[in-house]
Amino acid sequence: MSRAGGGDDYNTGWGAGPRSTPTVDGDQIFVLSDVGVVSALRRQDGRKLWSVDLVAEYGGGIPKWGYSESVLVDGDRVLVTPGRGNFAIGLDRRTGKQVWQSKGVDAPAHYVSIMKGEVGGKSYYVTASSIGVVAFDTENGDKLFENPNSGNQVATIPTPLILGDQVYHTSDYGAGNVLLNLTASGSGIEAKQVYHLNQKTMLNHHGGVVELDGVVYGFTKANGGVWMAQEVSSGDTLWVEKLRGNTSGSIGFADGRLYCYNDKDGTVVLVEPSAKEWSPRGSLTLPRETTLPRGSGAIWAHPVIADQTLYIRDQNLVFAFDIAR
Repeated sequence: MSRAGGGDDYNTGWGAGPRSTPTVDGDQIFVLSDVGVVSALRRQDGRKLWSVDLVAEYGGGIPKWGYSESVLVDGDRVLVTPGRGNFAIGLDRRTGKQVWQSKGVDAPAHYVSIMKGEVGGKSYYVTASSIGVVAFDTENGDKLFENPNSGNQVATIPTPLILGDQVYHTSDYGAGNVLLNLTASGSGIEAKQVYHLNQKTMLNHHGGVVELDGVVYGFTKANGGVWMAQEVSSGDTLWVEKLRGNTSGSIGFADGRLYCYNDKDGTVVLVEPSAKEWSPRGSLTLPRETTLPRGSGAIWAHPVIADQTLYIRDQNLVFAFDIAR
Protein backbone atom coordinates (compact mmCIF):
# COMPACT_ATOMS: atom_id res chain seq x y z
CA MET A 1 0.00 0.00 0.00
CA SER A 2 1.92 3.04 1.25
CA ARG A 3 4.07 3.94 4.20
CA ALA A 4 2.50 5.33 7.33
CA GLY A 5 2.83 9.05 7.88
CA GLY A 6 4.79 10.40 10.82
CA GLY A 7 5.67 13.60 12.60
CA ASP A 8 8.18 14.57 9.93
CA ASP A 9 5.46 14.54 7.26
CA TYR A 10 2.82 16.76 8.86
CA ASN A 11 1.51 17.96 12.22
CA THR A 12 0.45 14.77 14.02
CA GLY A 13 -0.46 16.52 17.29
CA TRP A 14 -4.11 15.74 16.55
CA GLY A 15 -3.34 12.13 15.68
CA ALA A 16 -1.69 10.32 12.79
CA GLY A 17 -2.94 7.72 10.33
CA PRO A 18 -5.40 7.66 7.42
CA ARG A 19 -7.99 10.43 7.29
CA SER A 20 -10.02 9.85 4.16
CA THR A 21 -12.98 7.52 3.59
CA PRO A 22 -12.39 4.82 0.96
CA THR A 23 -14.53 5.10 -2.18
CA VAL A 24 -16.12 1.83 -3.35
CA ASP A 25 -17.33 1.58 -6.94
CA GLY A 26 -17.98 -1.61 -8.86
CA ASP A 27 -15.14 -4.08 -8.40
CA GLN A 28 -12.68 -1.48 -7.10
CA ILE A 29 -11.89 0.37 -3.87
CA PHE A 30 -9.98 3.67 -4.00
CA VAL A 31 -8.08 4.99 -1.01
CA LEU A 32 -5.91 8.03 -0.28
CA SER A 33 -3.26 7.84 2.43
CA ASP A 34 -2.36 10.67 4.80
CA VAL A 35 0.89 11.24 2.90
CA GLY A 36 -0.79 11.44 -0.51
CA VAL A 37 -0.62 7.99 -2.09
CA VAL A 38 -3.75 7.08 -4.09
CA SER A 39 -4.30 3.34 -4.51
CA ALA A 40 -6.82 1.23 -6.37
CA LEU A 41 -7.60 -2.13 -4.79
CA ARG A 42 -9.50 -5.12 -6.09
CA ARG A 43 -12.71 -5.32 -4.09
CA GLN A 44 -12.74 -9.11 -4.06
CA ASP A 45 -9.52 -9.60 -2.12
CA GLY A 46 -7.88 -6.21 -1.53
CA ARG A 47 -5.07 -6.80 -4.03
CA LYS A 48 -3.41 -3.56 -5.12
CA LEU A 49 -4.02 -2.75 -8.79
CA TRP A 50 -2.05 0.50 -8.94
CA SER A 51 -0.89 3.41 -6.80
CA VAL A 52 0.13 7.01 -7.48
CA ASP A 53 2.15 9.27 -5.19
CA LEU A 54 0.66 12.77 -5.45
CA VAL A 55 3.75 14.39 -3.94
CA ALA A 56 6.50 12.55 -5.81
CA GLU A 57 4.71 12.32 -9.17
CA TYR A 58 2.60 15.50 -9.27
CA GLY A 59 4.45 17.96 -7.04
CA GLY A 60 1.71 18.08 -4.44
CA GLY A 61 2.26 19.23 -0.89
CA ILE A 62 1.07 17.28 2.16
CA PRO A 63 -1.41 19.54 3.99
CA LYS A 64 -0.50 20.63 7.52
CA TRP A 65 -2.64 17.84 9.02
CA GLY A 66 -2.26 15.25 6.26
CA TYR A 67 -4.18 14.45 3.09
CA SER A 68 -7.83 13.88 4.05
CA GLU A 69 -9.82 13.92 0.81
CA SER A 70 -12.15 11.10 -0.21
CA VAL A 71 -11.57 10.59 -3.94
CA LEU A 72 -14.42 10.99 -6.42
CA VAL A 73 -15.13 8.32 -9.03
CA ASP A 74 -16.67 9.78 -12.19
CA GLY A 75 -17.13 7.04 -14.75
CA ASP A 76 -13.66 5.93 -15.77
CA ARG A 77 -11.99 8.75 -13.83
CA VAL A 78 -10.75 9.02 -10.27
CA LEU A 79 -10.58 12.67 -9.15
CA VAL A 80 -8.19 13.82 -6.43
CA THR A 81 -6.36 16.99 -5.30
CA PRO A 82 -2.54 16.95 -5.16
CA GLY A 83 -2.51 20.74 -4.68
CA ARG A 84 -0.07 23.40 -5.98
CA GLY A 85 0.40 23.63 -9.76
CA ASN A 86 -1.34 20.33 -10.44
CA PHE A 87 -4.16 21.40 -8.18
CA ALA A 88 -6.70 18.72 -9.19
CA ILE A 89 -6.21 15.73 -11.46
CA GLY A 90 -8.18 12.83 -12.92
CA LEU A 91 -6.68 9.33 -13.15
CA ASP A 92 -7.78 6.40 -15.26
CA ARG A 93 -9.49 4.03 -12.83
CA ARG A 94 -7.95 0.93 -14.41
CA THR A 95 -4.36 2.10 -14.92
CA GLY A 96 -3.79 5.13 -12.69
CA LYS A 97 -2.58 7.17 -15.67
CA GLN A 98 -3.51 10.86 -15.76
CA VAL A 99 -6.45 11.67 -18.05
CA TRP A 100 -7.56 15.11 -16.80
CA GLN A 101 -6.08 18.15 -15.08
CA SER A 102 -7.39 21.42 -13.68
CA LYS A 103 -6.10 24.67 -15.16
CA GLY A 104 -5.63 28.18 -13.87
CA VAL A 105 -5.21 27.38 -10.16
CA ASP A 106 -2.03 27.05 -8.10
CA ALA A 107 -3.14 26.57 -4.50
CA PRO A 108 -2.46 24.19 -1.63
CA ALA A 109 -4.56 21.11 -1.10
CA HIS A 110 -6.66 21.45 2.03
CA TYR A 111 -9.12 18.79 3.25
CA VAL A 112 -12.10 19.06 0.88
CA SER A 113 -13.44 16.34 -1.43
CA ILE A 114 -14.23 17.10 -5.08
CA MET A 115 -17.89 16.96 -6.15
CA LYS A 116 -19.50 16.90 -9.60
CA GLY A 117 -22.41 19.09 -10.62
CA GLU A 118 -24.22 20.29 -13.72
CA VAL A 119 -26.01 23.48 -14.67
CA GLY A 120 -27.62 24.24 -18.02
CA GLY A 121 -26.11 21.09 -19.51
CA LYS A 122 -22.59 22.15 -18.44
CA SER A 123 -20.90 19.75 -16.01
CA TYR A 124 -18.28 20.87 -13.51
CA TYR A 125 -16.07 19.66 -10.67
CA VAL A 126 -16.22 21.84 -7.57
CA THR A 127 -14.03 21.85 -4.48
CA ALA A 128 -12.52 24.35 -2.05
CA SER A 129 -9.22 25.32 -0.49
CA SER A 130 -7.66 28.36 1.14
CA ILE A 131 -8.74 30.25 -1.99
CA GLY A 132 -12.39 29.40 -1.33
CA VAL A 133 -14.75 27.60 -3.70
CA VAL A 134 -13.39 26.81 -7.16
CA ALA A 135 -14.86 24.84 -10.07
CA PHE A 136 -13.48 23.38 -13.28
CA ASP A 137 -14.77 22.19 -16.64
CA THR A 138 -15.04 18.39 -16.58
CA GLU A 139 -13.87 18.17 -20.18
CA ASN A 140 -10.94 20.56 -20.63
CA GLY A 141 -10.09 21.46 -17.02
CA ASP A 142 -10.60 25.20 -17.46
CA LYS A 143 -11.48 27.14 -14.34
CA LEU A 144 -15.18 28.02 -14.54
CA PHE A 145 -15.75 30.04 -11.37
CA GLU A 146 -14.21 30.91 -8.03
CA ASN A 147 -15.35 32.59 -4.81
CA PRO A 148 -12.86 33.30 -2.01
CA ASN A 149 -15.18 34.07 0.89
CA SER A 150 -15.69 30.62 2.45
CA GLY A 151 -12.04 29.63 2.34
CA ASN A 152 -9.52 30.20 5.10
CA GLN A 153 -5.76 29.92 5.37
CA VAL A 154 -5.71 27.46 8.29
CA ALA A 155 -7.92 24.52 7.29
CA THR A 156 -10.76 24.54 4.77
CA ILE A 157 -12.43 21.20 5.44
CA PRO A 158 -16.17 20.87 4.63
CA THR A 159 -17.15 19.77 1.13
CA PRO A 160 -19.39 22.12 -0.93
CA LEU A 161 -23.08 21.24 -1.20
CA ILE A 162 -24.50 21.18 -4.72
CA LEU A 163 -28.15 22.25 -4.46
CA GLY A 164 -29.57 22.22 -7.98
CA ASP A 165 -28.29 25.41 -9.63
CA GLN A 166 -26.72 26.60 -6.38
CA VAL A 167 -23.57 25.82 -4.42
CA TYR A 168 -23.39 26.29 -0.65
CA HIS A 169 -20.10 26.16 1.24
CA THR A 170 -18.95 26.82 4.78
CA SER A 171 -15.73 26.63 6.78
CA ASP A 172 -14.37 27.80 10.12
CA TYR A 173 -11.64 30.22 11.23
CA GLY A 174 -13.87 33.22 10.60
CA ALA A 175 -14.74 32.29 7.00
CA GLY A 176 -18.47 31.60 7.49
CA ASN A 177 -20.62 30.51 4.57
CA VAL A 178 -21.56 31.48 1.02
CA LEU A 179 -24.40 30.68 -1.34
CA LEU A 180 -23.75 30.93 -5.07
CA ASN A 181 -26.32 31.01 -7.89
CA LEU A 182 -25.01 29.29 -11.01
CA THR A 183 -26.06 29.96 -14.59
CA ALA A 184 -24.65 28.57 -17.81
CA SER A 185 -23.04 31.35 -19.81
CA GLY A 186 -21.77 30.48 -23.27
CA SER A 187 -19.14 27.78 -22.78
CA GLY A 188 -18.75 28.64 -19.09
CA ILE A 189 -20.66 29.08 -15.85
CA GLU A 190 -21.37 32.33 -14.07
CA ALA A 191 -21.47 32.21 -10.27
CA LYS A 192 -23.27 35.07 -8.53
CA GLN A 193 -22.94 35.35 -4.77
CA VAL A 194 -26.29 35.47 -2.99
CA TYR A 195 -24.72 36.05 0.43
CA HIS A 196 -21.60 35.71 2.52
CA LEU A 197 -22.14 35.47 6.28
CA ASN A 198 -19.48 35.13 8.97
CA GLN A 199 -20.98 36.39 12.22
CA LYS A 200 -22.95 34.03 14.53
CA THR A 201 -23.77 31.79 11.59
CA MET A 202 -22.59 28.45 10.18
CA LEU A 203 -18.84 28.21 10.65
CA ASN A 204 -18.43 24.47 10.26
CA HIS A 205 -15.04 23.21 11.34
CA HIS A 206 -14.81 19.61 10.12
CA GLY A 207 -18.00 17.70 10.91
CA GLY A 208 -19.78 18.51 7.66
CA VAL A 209 -23.30 19.80 7.03
CA VAL A 210 -26.50 18.30 5.61
CA GLU A 211 -29.19 20.08 3.54
CA LEU A 212 -32.83 18.99 3.71
CA ASP A 213 -35.83 20.83 2.28
CA GLY A 214 -34.03 24.15 2.07
CA VAL A 215 -32.40 23.94 5.52
CA VAL A 216 -28.73 23.29 6.33
CA TYR A 217 -27.99 21.40 9.56
CA GLY A 218 -24.63 21.06 11.25
CA PHE A 219 -22.33 22.14 14.04
CA THR A 220 -20.99 25.69 14.06
CA LYS A 221 -18.02 26.96 16.02
CA ALA A 222 -19.89 30.23 16.57
CA ASN A 223 -21.38 30.93 20.00
CA GLY A 224 -18.87 28.61 21.67
CA GLY A 225 -19.96 25.66 19.54
CA VAL A 226 -23.61 24.76 18.91
CA TRP A 227 -25.75 22.62 16.63
CA MET A 228 -27.75 24.85 14.32
CA ALA A 229 -30.20 25.04 11.43
CA GLN A 230 -29.79 27.65 8.70
CA GLU A 231 -32.24 28.59 5.97
CA VAL A 232 -30.48 28.18 2.64
CA SER A 233 -32.32 30.87 0.68
CA SER A 234 -31.76 33.72 3.17
CA GLY A 235 -28.86 32.47 5.29
CA ASP A 236 -30.92 33.17 8.42
CA THR A 237 -30.23 31.14 11.54
CA LEU A 238 -33.41 29.22 12.43
CA TRP A 239 -32.32 27.72 15.77
CA VAL A 240 -29.25 26.75 17.79
CA GLU A 241 -28.76 24.08 20.47
CA LYS A 242 -25.90 23.99 22.97
CA LEU A 243 -24.84 20.58 24.27
CA ARG A 244 -22.39 21.58 26.99
CA GLY A 245 -18.94 20.11 26.97
CA ASN A 246 -18.95 19.55 23.23
CA THR A 247 -17.11 21.97 20.97
CA SER A 248 -17.67 20.26 17.63
CA GLY A 249 -19.68 17.48 16.04
CA SER A 250 -20.14 15.46 12.87
CA ILE A 251 -23.42 14.69 11.16
CA GLY A 252 -25.07 12.06 8.99
CA PHE A 253 -28.56 11.56 7.56
CA ALA A 254 -30.61 8.45 6.82
CA ASP A 255 -34.25 7.36 6.89
CA GLY A 256 -35.57 10.81 7.69
CA ARG A 257 -33.35 11.40 10.71
CA LEU A 258 -30.14 13.26 11.51
CA TYR A 259 -27.38 11.50 13.43
CA CYS A 260 -25.41 14.09 15.40
CA TYR A 261 -22.14 12.77 16.86
CA ASN A 262 -20.60 14.93 19.60
CA ASP A 263 -16.85 15.29 19.89
CA LYS A 264 -16.23 15.23 23.66
CA ASP A 265 -18.82 13.07 25.43
CA GLY A 266 -19.17 10.37 22.76
CA THR A 267 -22.91 10.76 22.35
CA VAL A 268 -24.92 10.34 19.15
CA VAL A 269 -28.26 12.14 19.15
CA LEU A 270 -31.03 11.06 16.78
CA VAL A 271 -32.73 14.25 15.62
CA GLU A 272 -35.87 14.81 13.56
CA PRO A 273 -35.12 17.50 10.96
CA SER A 274 -37.11 20.64 11.76
CA ALA A 275 -36.82 24.25 10.71
CA LYS A 276 -38.46 25.28 13.99
CA GLU A 277 -36.42 23.60 16.73
CA TRP A 278 -33.91 21.01 17.86
CA SER A 279 -36.04 17.84 17.99
CA PRO A 280 -34.15 14.93 19.59
CA ARG A 281 -35.75 11.51 19.32
CA GLY A 282 -33.17 9.43 21.19
CA SER A 283 -29.47 9.14 21.97
CA LEU A 284 -26.70 6.69 22.74
CA THR A 285 -23.21 6.94 24.21
CA LEU A 286 -20.06 5.07 23.28
CA PRO A 287 -19.79 1.96 25.48
CA ARG A 288 -16.16 2.89 26.04
CA GLU A 289 -13.65 5.33 24.61
CA THR A 290 -10.23 4.71 23.14
CA THR A 291 -7.20 4.41 25.37
CA LEU A 292 -4.96 5.75 22.63
CA PRO A 293 -3.64 9.26 23.30
CA ARG A 294 -5.71 11.87 21.48
CA GLY A 295 -3.11 14.60 21.61
CA SER A 296 -5.05 17.79 20.95
CA GLY A 297 -7.85 15.95 19.15
CA ALA A 298 -11.27 14.64 20.09
CA ILE A 299 -13.89 12.29 18.61
CA TRP A 300 -13.94 13.48 15.04
CA ALA A 301 -15.02 10.44 12.98
CA HIS A 302 -18.34 10.75 11.14
CA PRO A 303 -21.33 8.48 11.82
CA VAL A 304 -22.08 5.95 9.08
CA ILE A 305 -25.54 4.45 8.52
CA ALA A 306 -25.97 1.41 6.25
CA ASP A 307 -28.37 -1.55 6.16
CA GLN A 308 -30.20 -0.28 9.25
CA THR A 309 -26.97 -0.29 11.22
CA LEU A 310 -25.20 2.70 12.78
CA TYR A 311 -21.41 2.52 12.76
CA ILE A 312 -19.41 4.90 14.93
CA ARG A 313 -15.68 4.98 15.49
CA ASP A 314 -13.33 6.36 18.10
CA GLN A 315 -9.74 5.89 16.93
CA ASN A 316 -9.08 2.11 17.17
CA LEU A 317 -12.61 1.25 18.35
CA VAL A 318 -15.55 0.65 16.02
CA PHE A 319 -19.10 0.03 17.26
CA ALA A 320 -22.16 -1.16 15.35
CA PHE A 321 -25.69 -0.52 16.61
CA ASP A 322 -28.87 -2.14 15.31
CA ILE A 323 -31.20 0.77 14.51
CA ALA A 324 -33.86 -1.23 12.64
CA ARG A 325 -36.06 -1.18 15.73
